[in-house]
Amino acid sequence: MEQILTVCIGLETTDEQYRALTDTAVAFADACSWINETVNPRLTNRNSIQAVCYREAKAKFGLTANHVVLALCQGSSQ
Repeated sequence: MEQILTVCIGLETTDEQYRALTDTAVAFADACSWINETVNPRLTNRNSIQAVCYREAKAKFGLTANHVVLALCQGSSQ
């Protein structure tokens, strides 16, 4: 049996880094919610979902491409 260990760490950030991380987390959560509300529930193919709302989500929430793709996966599976 494989053993999995988990480590909890605390980041020591500057105030500016903390705000950037918080802003990104909030934008990601908002993008997931928006995607969940926007995408037709019958649409399940990730490429199709991405084709429908990738550009709008990227522009609307100001996330990086990687974050938008992850939000598309999360938001469409909720």
